[in-house]
Amino acid sequence: MYTDIKLIPIIESARFLNMTDDEYFSSKYGGYISNSKLSLINPAQGGSPQMYKEGLKEHQKFSDSLVFGSAVHELVLQPDLFELAEDVDRPTAKAGLMADELYKYKVDDTISTEIIVSASNKIGYYKDKMDKDKIDTLLDKCTPYWEQRYAYEQLPHTKNPIYLDPKSKERLHSCLNSVNSNFGIQELLHPIGLIEPPIIMNEAALFMDVKSIYKGKEHILPLKAKLDNFSLDVDTNNITLNDLKTTGHWLNKFKESFEKYCYNRQMAMYLWILKLYAKKRYDFNPTSMNANMLVVSTVPEYYSGVFKVSNSKIRAGFLEMKDLLQRVAYCEITNNFEDGCLESDL
Repeated sequence: MYTDIKLIPIIESARFLNMTDDEYFSSKYGGYISNSKLSLINPAQGGSPQMYKEGLKEHQKFSDSLVFGSAVHELVLQPDLFELAEDVDRPTAKAGLMADELYKYKVDDTISTEIIVSASNKIGYYKDKMDKDKIDTLLDKCTPYWEQRYAYEQLPHTKNPIYLDPKSKERLHSCLNSVNSNFGIQELLHPIGLIEPPIIMNEAALFMDVKSIYKGKEHILPLKAKLDNFSLDVDTNNITLNDLKTTGHWLNKFKESFEKYCYNRQMAMYLWILKLYAKKRYDFNPTSMNANMLVVSTVPEYYSGVFKVSNSKIRAGFLEMKDLLQRVAYCEITNNFEDGCLESDL
């Protein structure tokens, strides 16, 4: 049974690497197992061994809400690295995604029809339905944005630009004001120690290898996690993990999103790797660990709040993570990614 597979964390492999999001999500680290990748083999999320083998690239989701969420993350957690390009107006919705995708192909003011059709199929913008009229309409939306963006990029800048449409810029400012004025969120993001200052990191990329053993065969499972914010309090011997989330609903509906997207598994996986990393790097053995979702609503009145993740939720998430890692290990060791292989094993 795949549940008989032993999982042994290789603590000495736990490491923190300083890198951009582009590098973290690049093909260089595409073979690593993230919480998102585990969803591809989770039957409760519609996953399967075949989907896992195909990988996140084949099941990539494109959404303007993801772009907006990234902007909130960047300006809350890394304001020294990012800035909003106020004078550049990006098209709305998937037209904006197309504009960004095609901008890198724009040479001498022309983009081939083949490239536009390929981008539309990739993003899902009139997939398999692009024609001359739709292309002309799209280019009319993109051209002013491309001109503004090009002019912006010719100016000296010390920060990475964020491009949004006018309405999204207004929403972004409202969300940032909500988060920045929320005492509970700010206290968690910027803790102050009683005697010693806590160790604090934002957007930390953590990696760790896990050895899996099945019927005398071994396979290394390389894990990766991008932690929004964490702190190690040496005074209280406590680890606090915070994850920033945007939601298109009111805050009282966040519990539904928490369950739907298995956020307890995400927090459990992150805490596990973080705890082992802290032990290796700082000889830090926490007596307590806290996990919080810092949530901001992207609809009026743009309320923000703290959603504390209970220990029972973390434990359930850990057990789910363990089960999914065992599924991955079974498929890797037996080289069997056929749908149903895990069920037949049972």
